[in-house]
Amino acid sequence: MIRIKLFIPILVGALLTACGGGGGGGDGETPTPDPVTDPTGSSSGGGVGTSNDSDAPVASIMFPWTAARTSSNSLTVKGIASDSGTIKAVRVNGKSATLTRNATAISTSGLAIRSSNPARLLSDGSGTDTSDAGDVVEWEVTIPVPAADDSTVVVETEDEAGNVDHAAAKASVLNRAVPTSFEIDPVNRQLVGQAWHDLFVVMGLDDDSYRTVSVPDHPFCGGFALKPDNNAIVCTTLADNQLKITSLSLDTGAQSFLFEQNLNLDPAEWLFASVWEAEVSADNSSLYLLVQYFSAVSYDDNKSVIYRYDFAGNTLTPLVDGATQSGSKFAANTFALANSGIMAINTRVAGDLGGDDSLNLIDYAGADSTSVTEAFNLTLNLVDVSADDTTAFVAGYDGIAKADIPTGTREILSLEANEQLFNIDQLDAIALDEANNRLLIGDSGFGYIFSVDTDTGARTEFAANGLGSGKHLLAPRAIELDEPNGLAYVLDDGGNAGENLIEVDLATGNRSVLAHFDFPYNYIAQDLILDSAGGRLFAVFEHEIFAVTLGDGAVTPLASSGSGYSFTGGTLDESGNRLLITETSTDSVLTLDLSTYSMTELYSSATIDVPVDVELDESSGQIYILSQANGELHAYDPDSGETTLLLNNCVEDQGRNALDINVGSVQGLHLDPNKRWMWISGDYLMRFDLESKACSVMPWKYYGYGLGNNISILDVKATSNGQLLGTKFRNLIQIDFESGELVTLSR
Repeated sequence: MIRIKLFIPILVGALLTACGGGGGGGDGETPTPDPVTDPTGSSSGGGVGTSNDSDAPVASIMFPWTAARTSSNSLTVKGIASDSGTIKAVRVNGKSATLTRNATAISTSGLAIRSSNPARLLSDGSGTDTSDAGDVVEWEVTIPVPAADDSTVVVETEDEAGNVDHAAAKASVLNRAVPTSFEIDPVNRQLVGQAWHDLFVVMGLDDDSYRTVSVPDHPFCGGFALKPDNNAIVCTTLADNQLKITSLSLDTGAQSFLFEQNLNLDPAEWLFASVWEAEVSADNSSLYLLVQYFSAVSYDDNKSVIYRYDFAGNTLTPLVDGATQSGSKFAANTFALANSGIMAINTRVAGDLGGDDSLNLIDYAGADSTSVTEAFNLTLNLVDVSADDTTAFVAGYDGIAKADIPTGTREILSLEANEQLFNIDQLDAIALDEANNRLLIGDSGFGYIFSVDTDTGARTEFAANGLGSGKHLLAPRAIELDEPNGLAYVLDDGGNAGENLIEVDLATGNRSVLAHFDFPYNYIAQDLILDSAGGRLFAVFEHEIFAVTLGDGAVTPLASSGSGYSFTGGTLDESGNRLLITETSTDSVLTLDLSTYSMTELYSSATIDVPVDVELDESSGQIYILSQANGELHAYDPDSGETTLLLNNCVEDQGRNALDINVGSVQGLHLDPNKRWMWISGDYLMRFDLESKACSVMPWKYYGYGLGNNISILDVKATSNGQLLGTKFRNLIQIDFESGELVTLSR
């Protein structure tokens, strides 16, 4: 069963190890092997550096990461190569890259690269001198990424002497969409779902089979159903009062129009109507729809309507219109088709979550309803029924349960409060896979399908739009990097699923929970600050600040909600042994003494209206403050007490000022460790040059499923080798600012 919800909740391997030495093609001919399936040549490790005359150029990939996920059908690959002679060509998966000489080189020593020769390539005066490298180039090429495939990116290098390395560097790129809105075909043993409006996915239930059906300009299905007799999807949409039913053949990809009707909603009575559920009958003769009508007068006047569409007769008939024919009130948020009738989750008001949380069975004529169970008290949202009509399975925001239909006996399978890994944020779909004794549940918040053992209630992952194992990310609003150990830390407020500080292995994307914050209410994460010398992190929430020990995850409260403050961001003043914290109720920058935990005001002014983040330049003592309400960046000199406006205009690619509060909202600051750049995150990602005062905005890019687009970057951090990592809802990402491309490193 599919349930569409109407609300949305508010570096090891940083580079591919360079591979040099050998593999030389002395005859000067350009090799043409299949670089994905049969990479030949040597693959010895080594960072970007020099090589002798008999060696091919060495290379490193700067973008994408060693292992990454994309949701695009193309990918820009960038990197660096060097040679003692002259570099003739760099090819990626057989495609020639554009070479740029005399470019600003990038350090490759960051994030504890696992390399036999981690030499640094720099031309900016820092690190290892590359004057003896001979030829140094930056290279770039855009390659296709096959849909549904897990691909290998292989870099091939060649110099003018004819030395060739067919596998100078590699990266793996995943591009497999997982739908969280789906149904299963138990006969053909497949799961079928809509991953994006124009992308449908068919996955094997018992094997790793996978294929996609792409349909340009196809709408999202408000009601998504599977018609097994002709292996087709039945899609129901409702827009501008027009209810439309179409089908899509999974064999040919052909679309067919079935039916259309105007519901003629009276605007004085109804704001709108929405399709919330759809299911094809077992005999494939009928499509049942649940449509919610939302009142223009009172929420209590919403109504639930069940329609039956007859495929043969091409007719649409209302069966239940807010009440059965006997007069029994009907308010539900979903249903499942059973042999004996329509099993519905009762709600107090149509469209509610939870309500009285019990099950009712409505006969197929819509004449009357029968109570099946008492309330589950699990904020139910999904239901499915076994083939023999004996058991109903339900999923809610507080847990998963089953009921014996003849007796009404209820049994809890899994409580949300007890689950650590596979939590619930936005329930999308449920399907009973009886052959494997499991429920499959789709959650669009986390972007995964998890399975639930129907006997034990144990949850495991079935499939996910992710990378790496462990606790999935949801709202990772802040990031810090521990480069020597190849780790990232993200502070995830978890939406409906709880707040966690998560450690991410940057080589694999694997995640582990370092600390869990047991708040009585949902708290919004604001910032995360790493104190490497102190072996701790500082987690900043709206009204709380905690210290978390890196070794054991021990949590120590530093400032509590009783302080009355509204915290938004922070930075570490290491020499002063204090935190600088932005606070919005008084438009202030506060200091939190890390010895006494006392808090004092450093600076307060309406000039920094709604300060959302602060950065300290330890070398100059300058404090940078980002104002959200004004869309401005200010510099504050604590010695003189003077405040200077640095930035209030940064033009994006449509000619609009990205700092204009009517165009976008700013959220965070990051002072780049390599250059005099300030990164500003939020609805747009901006880069401000503190010396030239030039500001640029990352170009907009649309992806579709998975990342969606490249706006709303929650936080960013630059590595010491110039790569840019950040967070986006559900994702830890790498960012290529110039192209606007993103890839997922962990999800």
